[in-house]
Amino acid sequence: MNPELDAAIAAGDPSLTGVTVNAQGNYEANGVEVTSAGGTTKTVDLTKATDADKAAIKELAELTFLAQTTGVDSNKLNASYEKLGLDTKLAQEVFSGFRLHTWNY
Repeated sequence: MNPELDAAIAAGDPSLTGVTVNAQGNYEANGVEVTSAGGTTKTVDLTKATDADKAAIKELAELTFLAQTTGVDSNKLNASYEKLGLDTKLAQEVFSGFRLHTWNY
């Protein structure tokens, strides 16, 4: 359970119309139980990141998204990993499970 979400549901937040808590204590959206895909959220401290670091992160995010949607040259993707000092093979294994939808820069 998520206390913030519970409070928003109880308050009738219009963006959560149709979201309820079922008898088992799980969230439902329009009568369908909401399940997790198993993902987690990680917060990264970028306060010491340089402008070049941030540009490289943005580039990798864009290339990773494009790789999932339209395709991207693997040489460009590998170069992007290397700019950030990431092992190419390990990065591919890590990012292969991600589904990136929206990025806020």
